[in-house]
Amino acid sequence: MAALTSAASILIALAIGLLAWRLVRTNTARADLPPPLREGDVFAVPVRELRLGASHNSLSPKLAITTVGIRFKVFREQEWRFDEIERVDLFRTVLGAGIAVDGRRGGLAVTVANRDVVRQLLRALPPSVALTARAAALRDDAAS
Repeated sequence: MAALTSAASILIALAIGLLAWRLVRTNTARADLPPPLREGDVFAVPVRELRLGASHNSLSPKLAITTVGIRFKVFREQEWRFDEIERVDLFRTVLGAGIAVDGRRGGLAVTVANRDVVRQLLRALPPSVALTARAAALRDDAAS
């Protein structure tokens, strides 16, 4: 019985340590604001995970905002033009924060390190892309 209690204590301590490490890592990943995109420019977004429908990529996800749309790689590289995006919303996970992109071809969930990276991503999108109220509030929030 004592061995079981000791093993449980060790498991709890490891879980708390992992959670603390994850929180520190999430809250210290800061990045600079992206400059406005000019013709031919690409803003590469540091991504933790991409989900497209039931498929996901957390090993080598790639996302870039170009002057014409978003380019991403879940299994193969795809590009959605801005006029194909119906709306962009926010979400939060244990792994960080993210945006949900609803488009004509489906839904794309983008998980990044924290809200600062989400804010930069939202600011890199052109004004023609529809944002939910909370996404627009985060984009326009200069104080945090």
